[in-house]
Amino acid sequence: MMTWEPRPRWRGIRTDMAKATQLEFSYKGSRYRDAEKGLRALAQEFPKDFEENGSKALGRVMLKYLKGVSNALTKRHGGAWPSGTTPKTLSKRSGKGVGSIAKSIDIKHKNTIDSVTGYIGGKHYLRIHEYGGVIKAKNVRYLTIPLKAALNSNGTPKKKSARQWPNTFVAKSKKGNLIIFQKQGRGRIVPLYVLKEKVTIKPRLGMGDSLNALKEYFVDNAFSEMHKGIMSEYTRV
Repeated sequence: MMTWEPRPRWRGIRTDMAKATQLEFSYKGSRYRDAEKGLRALAQEFPKDFEENGSKALGRVMLKYLKGVSNALTKRHGGAWPSGTTPKTLSKRSGKGVGSIAKSIDIKHKNTIDSVTGYIGGKHYLRIHEYGGVIKAKNVRYLTIPLKAALNSNGTPKKKSARQWPNTFVAKSKKGNLIIFQKQGRGRIVPLYVLKEKVTIKPRLGMGDSLNALKEYFVDNAFSEMHKGIMSEYTRV
């Protein structure tokens, strides 16, 4: 079983950002669309005492698999702001979002094949970057979207909120957008934020894509490593 967090509950790879990934493999001429059933078929050929070794081997392969997914996402979204943002990628700003994916990885099992569970996820806001969606203002009329002057060179906000900026006022731009401006020295006026009731986020993270792209690695290696783990005990004198 595997999973992607933060935290839904399903058998398989668990994550609240990617739908359950279907894993398959072949064993003795049979193609198992449900990988768990295939792994059980392998385990059932050996005494119960050896299932512990198979579960440990499966856990090691699952850990490598999920680390591979994390590495693929880190590479995909490693471009500097703002050029790193494309229809398929996100810019690297503070690095905390993508970095949280690797930190979230966790493998759990209780010495049985069907107890092995993998978790992968990350910061809560990554979910909308996976699925896309609309963010609406809550408890206030407008969202404050920082413009270049309100951002550091890496794209992170200079201040936690628009209210922390002194000498500001709201006015409409020539295009009709509501803008928070700041009055600076010698009559200079700088746009800091655009006000929007809602913004649409496109799906760019691609965790589900990465899970699917690397699943054959997991399936093939899970079979091989479990077999080695079981046989190492089975053939020991």
